[in-house]
Amino acid sequence: MDYGSIEQGTVGWGDEANHFDIGEGDNENVPLIKVTLHAGKNPTADAEERAQGQRVLCRWGMLIDFIPKRGTQCVVAFPAGMRGMESGGVIIGIVRTNGSQFKEDRALLAVGDDVHLLVKGKSVTVSDYGAQARYIMVGTSRGGGAARILISDETGSGVTVKAGIVGLMTASGGVPKAWIELTSSSASCALSDGTQWKLTSGFFYGFGGKIHLQGGGVFLGKMPTPVTPVLTGFVGISGVPSGSVFASIT
Repeated sequence: MDYGSIEQGTVGWGDEANHFDIGEGDNENVPLIKVTLHAGKNPTADAEERAQGQRVLCRWGMLIDFIPKRGTQCVVAFPAGMRGMESGGVIIGIVRTNGSQFKEDRALLAVGDDVHLLVKGKSVTVSDYGAQARYIMVGTSRGGGAARILISDETGSGVTVKAGIVGLMTASGGVPKAWIELTSSSASCALSDGTQWKLTSGFFYGFGGKIHLQGGGVFLGKMPTPVTPVLTGFVGISGVPSGSVFASIT
């Protein structure tokens, strides 16, 4: 009677080019990984030499969907009554070396420099233990609302990308101090004291206690030209034409 078992094996079937298949039917889009078991071989031999036992197709049973490389040592579980069935084994662990970055005080998620890592969920958040507000979030928050990309630090400063709108904000003690908003048709910037500017198609708006325009040539109005300088000093015929500020007369 088959009570189930846990076996060691190596990914791959001898010289076969592909070490996995994509399942069909009930296993559609589920990778079936080819494993050669070690059972019945010399346990002191190299892994490749040990893996000369039964060839089995296995499903992947770990949290991160992953197809291990050929030659990877693995642990396969066979539930009771499943040993002789195709794809009856489930890979529940692999043995690999993570290199010098793996330390006593460092956990490492490494899938290889030729593998793209995709993390998906209703939302995905990366945070540390330093401050509750210091995080990166992609998706919809638990409180609901539109999906977004959000980066925030402990002061409340950060970046938000939502529905084609990009917002950048700096804060102090959670109180907004300055922010910039970019959309497909406008750009605006504001400070907490009310100073602000905004750009839209063919329109510029600026507001502040003082506005300074400084440059080698400042042109004001609809059609300013170098022959329409602004007069400085006394008005009338005693006014001195500016050499750097020009204004439209219409």
